[in-house]
Amino acid sequence: MLDCSPLLSIIVPVYNGEEFIAECLDSVIDSSFLSNELEILVIDDNSSDRTCDIVKDYCTKYSFVFLIKKSANSGVSSTRNLGLQNAKGKYIAFIDSDDMFSKGSYQKIISYLIANNKNSFYFGYSHSLNEIEIFDANKTKKVKKEDSCKPSSCRYIFENKVIKEYKLQFDEEMRFNEDFLFNYCYIEVSGGIDAATNSKLYYYRPNTNSSTGSLKKDLTSLMKACQDSLLFCKKMDNFHDRYGIQKDVLYRKILSGNISNYLWLSMKTNNKTKSVLHEMEKYHLSLKDIKYKPYEGSSFKHKIKSLLEYLFRHKIVFALCNSFYKIVHRRSFE
Repeated sequence: MLDCSPLLSIIVPVYNGEEFIAECLDSVIDSSFLSNELEILVIDDNSSDRTCDIVKDYCTKYSFVFLIKKSANSGVSSTRNLGLQNAKGKYIAFIDSDDMFSKGSYQKIISYLIANNKNSFYFGYSHSLNEIEIFDANKTKKVKKEDSCKPSSCRYIFENKVIKEYKLQFDEEMRFNEDFLFNYCYIEVSGGIDAATNSKLYYYRPNTNSSTGSLKKDLTSLMKACQDSLLFCKKMDNFHDRYGIQKDVLYRKILSGNISNYLWLSMKTNNKTKSVLHEMEKYHLSLKDIKYKPYEGSSFKHKIKSLLEYLFRHKIVFALCNSFYKIVHRRSFE
């Protein structure tokens, strides 16, 4: 019997996305796919604007575009999970409703994966639409497992079989880095990502209303981000215990990064050093768990920040930075 399942399911979570949803869908609708090879699942998180009307027009025009509307707003993790429950494709991709993807590149990547017997892939991104490239198989590379875990699930193509087998989902308890945790769990159970490219295929539209953007001005969001950094570490441990997976280099790198991130965010919440470290102890974590330098970025500012985060493993360094930060930003706490 022939398998009529699509090759690729693209999951598009959306909430009040009337401004950009059409551009997003136009970028992923690809005529080089046969009609039964692609499905686009738009999961609406109970929008109150014209989002659903716009998507319905696409459903009428294209047989492979589907709208699933939730009866209550429950957040992006729940929305993505509903997409996973309904996805039938061999491969899974995610795109946020205000972003765009390199036109025609999904089909080229899927063809490359099938031709080379590979099941997962990640790619580069840009915040500038002018920098977006077309996928070129000659620019692909092998990637070490410990270097393959990136924060955003939108930069990956996953194998649906692995997701179903291990019942992988986005953690609905977390508001920050829930997709990072999903990526980590996938990589640990699958053994790694098969191939990658640095080519910038995904366009992240700058959005000051995102959860990450809110960290710059919202103390409540900062406190939740701190909590989620520690929760991330706890949920990693629980995942390893559940499946009996050995804690390897990737585990130690991600653990280091989350602890460093927690400490950096904690400085911004005006917490005293003693209370910050006490909170870590509740999760059975210590500064000595910081064994790797976080990703440092390209700018001088990012390199300095990365070095400081690594040096937080020494209590005196974190205490001094914490005190200095409070002096410099005293007004923001008053």
